[in-house]
Amino acid sequence: MAPTVSVILPVYNQARYIGAAVQSILQQTYQDFELLILDDGSTDGSAEVIAAHIQGNPKVAFLSRDHQGLVPTLHELLAQAKGDYVARMDGDDIAHPERLEKQLKWIHQYQLDICGTFLTLTGQGRGLWRYPISHEGCEVELLFGVPFGHPSVVAKKEILNSLQYLQGFLCEDYDLWQRAWAVGGKMGNVPEPLLMYRIHHRQRSRSDRRIMIYQSSCIRHRHWEALLQKKLGWSAEQARVTNAHPWTWWRAAQLLRQAYQDSEARKRLGTAGLFRWCAHELELALTRLGSPLAKGVSRCF
Repeated sequence: MAPTVSVILPVYNQARYIGAAVQSILQQTYQDFELLILDDGSTDGSAEVIAAHIQGNPKVAFLSRDHQGLVPTLHELLAQAKGDYVARMDGDDIAHPERLEKQLKWIHQYQLDICGTFLTLTGQGRGLWRYPISHEGCEVELLFGVPFGHPSVVAKKEILNSLQYLQGFLCEDYDLWQRAWAVGGKMGNVPEPLLMYRIHHRQRSRSDRRIMIYQSSCIRHRHWEALLQKKLGWSAEQARVTNAHPWTWWRAAQLLRQAYQDSEARKRLGTAGLFRWCAHELELALTRLGSPLAKGVSRCF
């Protein structure tokens, strides 16, 4: 019989941490799962560490192949998944023992399609990352960035399979969550830190950073226009022109704020929201000064 949850774990050069990550899944209080591990051509002995920790466990399927990158690895793992739900996990993070149990309970209680959790930072970071709890809070948070910690997500497999991650896209999770919202996906987060998220101070190349800023801007503006049309009934042209100036954005945001009864969503559209939007726009403007053609990017996705 197929398991309820398929935990997908892409691995690339994480020998130092992968053992603890695997054990944190195998020791879950909720045991109706399969663990799918794909070693994406690691060169640091990750495959040997994984083999030592799974030791023929029937819940685990492990495959190793040449390096292809994160998105192809995720697609390959999704194609293997048998569960109705897919749980993301990274090879350098640690899941709380009750992670799957609490997320599935939250999903069923609030009829969610995608569910994340708060994150406890470890490694070169300390603290707690909180995310919006309600669906309305998540859809407003999409105006500024991701509403989930990617490796904390549990989602219905059908929605992930139907949308897929975009190949060659550096903001693949942000883009996916926005498209999931656009097709009616319901979102939320368990208000508990159920994943220890490891921080690495690894700087992306300058060109990658520029592309990420540009792509994130495309997603933010795409979501802003879609949200105004959905919540306020505006035309596409009305929604588009509100991006022209921070003042027009602010006025539209206040109208949008009035449409929410949910206090979490309303709060995110206040003054702090305006500052966050302006900060993103300033970052984009500075990036365009340094690279007017947004090198490496031909279109908004």
